[in-house]
Amino acid sequence: MATVEETIEEQRLQRAIRQLIRKLDKRLIPFLMLLEFSAFGSQMITGHTELTTFKADLKLSSIDESLAVTLLYAAYLFFGIPSFVLLRFLGTKIYLSLCMILWGTIMISTAFVTNAEQLFAVRFLLGMVTSGYFSGLTIYLSLWYRRAEHKMRISFFHIGSILGCAYGSIVSYGFTKIGSFSGLRDWQWIFILEGLPIIVLGIIIYIFLGNIPETVQWLNNSEKELLTNILREDGGKANDAPVSEHWISWRQVKYALTDWRIYLYILIGIGIVTPMLCFTLVLPSLLDGVNASASVTHLMVAPMYVIASITCLLGSYSSSRYNEHGLHTAFWLFVSFIGFIVLVIVGDQSKTAIYISSCIVCCGIYTAYPIALSWLTKNIGGHTKRAMAICCFVAMCQIGGIIKIIIYREDDKPTYRRGHSICAGVIAVALLSTFILHRSLMKENQRRQILSLDEYNREETIEEPCDKHPGFRYVL
Repeated sequence: MATVEETIEEQRLQRAIRQLIRKLDKRLIPFLMLLEFSAFGSQMITGHTELTTFKADLKLSSIDESLAVTLLYAAYLFFGIPSFVLLRFLGTKIYLSLCMILWGTIMISTAFVTNAEQLFAVRFLLGMVTSGYFSGLTIYLSLWYRRAEHKMRISFFHIGSILGCAYGSIVSYGFTKIGSFSGLRDWQWIFILEGLPIIVLGIIIYIFLGNIPETVQWLNNSEKELLTNILREDGGKANDAPVSEHWISWRQVKYALTDWRIYLYILIGIGIVTPMLCFTLVLPSLLDGVNASASVTHLMVAPMYVIASITCLLGSYSSSRYNEHGLHTAFWLFVSFIGFIVLVIVGDQSKTAIYISSCIVCCGIYTAYPIALSWLTKNIGGHTKRAMAICCFVAMCQIGGIIKIIIYREDDKPTYRRGHSICAGVIAVALLSTFILHRSLMKENQRRQILSLDEYNREETIEEPCDKHPGFRYVL
């Protein structure tokens, strides 16, 4: 039984930890949300340019436009793993800063392309420089927070990306009202105003963002020591290998590439991100059939993202409170599945039903993603293995953007029944994968719980065991 002095000391420790976490939140989360707000909206802006003179000015065919999107996500997929290696060698601060400066520069350059070939080039370059951005942010969070604290933080900067889409919609509406200005078309101003803030934020990252807790000036020595201790205690034996920001364990890279459960996470991610990318890109065109005015269509998209950000916050809070991921992910996948089924059934018969169903789809896919991603980050031990798994997850999820040309075809307008049906099917596969993964993790926890002493000692001797350590318990 703990003595009074031990109880008081434990209360002081927990109070100090809470104060430290609040300090981290105030310093990091608003800035990370701002990064996502600026960055993700720029990726989704392509859907809004379809309602401007963008295609006519560049003389783009429907195939040209779809190919430009495909090249963006193909580069994202192809350079996802190399970007992980580059991130580890350059460090988080330099990598993210360089990534965003190049990102904003390419966005601005897009405003001055004059033909399809130039558009293909800048979209491919954009995919290349942004391939490690989201992975980098997720890995960066894991350097500062314990596993139980990941979900809400990932959700917060994901909400920033959702609100960035709403911002992109409002900006697009404003410039369709202004039209040409200073000799530039409305779509040119959209790309310029999306790119400029990203460059500024890239410079701010380099100046103000700290690499790892031990190097920052805004934590005192006692806070740094406390943070190091709670992170080490949280990681346990799974993270016992020596670590620095630039260190790579090639053994853990191998573990990540041969862990079959990571591929189930990737299947779940593809089932979420494929509809997210494809549906978000086609959403302005889908709603264009609901409203006769293209400019108002831009504005109609914004409320959907605001509602989706609210459901994302509520869903993540529920998942965090009950420390449960699998069933929450499955629930929100099912919500988006229902939304797509209704869109298939309704067709173009009811404008109200199209709008409400589209909102349901957005709420489902945008809420499921941060829960699934935090499920992955919590259940992968080892610094390098976790970073590698996150990069593989984020990169492979871009497959949906690559096949957008197949899923949502130009000749399927205005109902896009075929595209909605494919998205519903992809979500169904993700649902099945979620239940299989959930069951598998539960069985493995039960197996480790009843290990004999000899079995425990034998499994513990594996070099750099990561989450395979017998003392590690998976979060369901």
